[in-house]
Amino acid sequence: MIKQLTPQFKSFAKLIEHFCQNDLSANCEISALPLANGELHISAVDKSVGKTTSIALLPFAENDAELEQTPLGYLPKLQSQDPTVKALVQAIILAANHIGDDPRFSALKLVHNDAGAGHLMDAILAQRMEIGTSAFGPYVFEKADEKVGHSCMLEFFDSTNESRVRFVLLGPKAQQANEWPLMQAQDEFEGVQVPVGPFLAEITVVPKERQAESLIQVVLFLLARSVGRMKLEGLWKAPIVKTNRLTNLGNADGLTAASAANMWRHFFVPFEAERDLLRERKPRDSWGRIRTLMYGEIECLWVQPMDDGRSRYFRPMTCDNTLKPREKPALWKRLVDLGTKIPEGRLNEIKATPEHIEEGYPELLLSDAEAVSGASDLVKKRLAWERENAELGDVLLIMKSCTPLIIGEDLDSIKQEHLDLGGAPFLDLDIRLHGAFDVLAAQIRQLKDMVLAKQSVKEAGIIENGVAFVGYPDDGSTKEISEWLAAIGLKYTAHCLPTLGRESLMDTMRSKYVICHPGSAWRKITELVLAGEHTTILTPPLPYGFNGVIAFLQSIAKSSGRSLETLNPFLDELHKELSLDVPASMGLAYVTDFEEALRLVLADGNFGVPMLAMLKELGFSQRLFLYQPPDGQQEAVVKQLKRAMVTALGDDTSVMIDFFEDVGQLRDLLQKAESFQAVYSQISLDTRLYASQKAFFSFADLECGFWGAHRTAKRILGRCTWAGPSKYGSYVHITGWNK
Repeated sequence: MIKQLTPQFKSFAKLIEHFCQNDLSANCEISALPLANGELHISAVDKSVGKTTSIALLPFAENDAELEQTPLGYLPKLQSQDPTVKALVQAIILAANHIGDDPRFSALKLVHNDAGAGHLMDAILAQRMEIGTSAFGPYVFEKADEKVGHSCMLEFFDSTNESRVRFVLLGPKAQQANEWPLMQAQDEFEGVQVPVGPFLAEITVVPKERQAESLIQVVLFLLARSVGRMKLEGLWKAPIVKTNRLTNLGNADGLTAASAANMWRHFFVPFEAERDLLRERKPRDSWGRIRTLMYGEIECLWVQPMDDGRSRYFRPMTCDNTLKPREKPALWKRLVDLGTKIPEGRLNEIKATPEHIEEGYPELLLSDAEAVSGASDLVKKRLAWERENAELGDVLLIMKSCTPLIIGEDLDSIKQEHLDLGGAPFLDLDIRLHGAFDVLAAQIRQLKDMVLAKQSVKEAGIIENGVAFVGYPDDGSTKEISEWLAAIGLKYTAHCLPTLGRESLMDTMRSKYVICHPGSAWRKITELVLAGEHTTILTPPLPYGFNGVIAFLQSIAKSSGRSLETLNPFLDELHKELSLDVPASMGLAYVTDFEEALRLVLADGNFGVPMLAMLKELGFSQRLFLYQPPDGQQEAVVKQLKRAMVTALGDDTSVMIDFFEDVGQLRDLLQKAESFQAVYSQISLDTRLYASQKAFFSFADLECGFWGAHRTAKRILGRCTWAGPSKYGSYVHITGWNK
C-alpha cells in the first residue's frame, strides 16, 4: 500500500484536539503545519471569536532554559495565562509524549543522529520513509542513492503528470564535485539550493508542478529534523559488529514455502511468486476503491499476508514487505466505533488513540460470543458505515474465514438489504475455493456479471481492430508496445489484470484481439471468463529483451494478418541505439535443483519470461549451480538440461553447470568463484548471498520492451557493481552457513 505521510500531521492535530477537547471551544479547529526549517507549527483557530493561537515545536534549542523538551521537539515553557495557550501547550506535550516511537507518526520524528554508527542514508530516512511505499500527495518516493563523501540523492515521481523531483544532499567535500548532474528538460525548476544543517540541498523539478511545492516543504522538514545538527566526521568509521542472530537457515523462518530441511539451497519461491501475482489487485478507471473486508476471528489476521498494494509484477519475495503487523491501536479503535465488545484491557489503549475510523483497517472481527451466536448485527453496522462513507465507484469485497462458514452466517440476505439501501456493489468470496487462481477467477466472474448487468457486449459494440492486454505489467512497457501495435494498425483498448476497472473489463470483452500473458493462470481466466464468440485470444512470447520484442510483434502481426515490413528498419536502428556494452567480466549465477533449473531454462515454466535468453542477449555470462541429483542420474539430467538450453538459448555452452551436495560446497562455490557478481534470489536482501559477498537480482529487475531491456541491462550492471556485499558481507554470520 502506498502510504501518504502528510496525513500524519492531520492525525497529530486530531490527537492534540483529543487531549484538549474539554478546554477549547467547540468551534476551535487545530492544524499542524510542517515548515522547511524543521519546525512544526500548531495552530488553534476559534471561528466563533475569530482568534488564532499558534505555537511552534522547535527541532533544536540553542538555550533550553526557557524551553520544554518533548519527543517531537522543544516548546516554550508555559508563562502565558491565556487559557487557550495553556490548553494547547499541555495538549501538545501529552500528544508528543503519547506517540513516542509509534510508526504511524514517523514523519514527525525528531532524529538526533550524528551518523557515527551507520550510513548517511540510514540517518536521513530514520525509518520514516520507504522506497516505493512512502508518498507525498501524488509523488511516490521512488529512488535513493548514496555516495562516499557525505552526499546522497532522494527522488520522487508523480506518474499522473510524469513530474520528477530530485533532492541532492551535498556535504562540504562534495558540493563542488557535481556527482549528480541536473536533470535536463523543458520548463524545469532547476538547481534551487537550500542549506540544511551541514549539507547543501539542491532541488530539481522536471517539469515544474505546483504540487511539488508541498512535497519540497515536507521533505525539507524531514531533512531538517534528521540532519540539522548532524556531524559528518564519524561517517563510515564505526565498526560493524558480527552477530550470529541474523538468520538460522535450519528453520523455515517464514521466507519460503519450501521445507525447513532444504531451506539452505532454495533461492526460488514459485509458489509465493504465483500467489503474489494472482493476489495483486489495482483499481483502474471508474472502478474506484475496492474495499476489502476480512470477516472472521481475530486469529486469522496473523496468518494472512498483507495486501499492501505495493506488490510489483514478479517483485522480490520478502516477509518484511508482505507480512507487516497491523496497527493495533487503530484497529481496536475501529472495533469500538463499530460497537464490537472487546477485552477490558484494550480500553486504555483505545482511549489513548483517538483516530478517524477511515485510518484503521477494515476488519470485521468476531468475538468469542459472536463466533458462537453469529455477528449479523456487526456486519450490518459495518455496511451502514460503508454506505455513509462511500465514494463513487466503490466495490465491496468480503473475504470470509472459516468461522462464518462453520456457524452458517447468512450473508445473502444482508447483502441484498445493503444493495436495496443503495450500497456499493458487493463481492462475496470464501476460502472454500481451491487456491489463489480460483479466488481470482471467481472475483473476475462476479465483476463481469456486474458490468454485463448494465450493458451487454453486443450493445456496447465490438472493436474490430481493438487490442486488450491481460496479465501484462501495467507500466511504461505496455505503453511502448501499444505504440508498436498502433504502427501496424491495431488500437490499444484496454488493460485487464492485475488492474481492474469497469471500462477496462468491458473494453477487454469488446476487443477483437486479447493478448494474453502465457502464464497458465492468465490463460485460464481469459478462456473461462473474458473471451467471447468474437474474441481472438493471442498468446505471443513475452516481449522481454530486444529479440523478445521482435518475436512478440511478429507473432501478433502474423495472427492478425498484418506486416512489420515498414517497421523493421526503425526497430533495427533503435536496437542499435539502445544496446549497452556489458563488460565481459560481468556474470550472473543461479542456484537450483533439477526441476527448478528446467523451469528457469524453459520460459513456459518460468511465468513465460525468457530470463536466461534475455540476459544472454544483454551480454551477461551465466552459471548454474545445480543440487546434485541422485546417484546414476547426473548424466541424464545434464543431457535434458542441455537440450532445453539449445531450445531456449540456441546453444548448450553459454550457461556453465556446476554441482553441489551440501551447504559447505554451495557456500564455497558462491564465495570463491570470481566469474560472477550477482546471484538470483527471490528473497529480498538474502543474507546467504550477502555473507558470500555476492549481490542479488530477481524478476523485479526485468522489464518488457526495447527501453525496458536497456533499463534492465543498466539495473543488472548496477547490481553487479554494488559494493555493499564486498564491503560488509564478511560481518554477516548465519548459523549453518558460515564456517
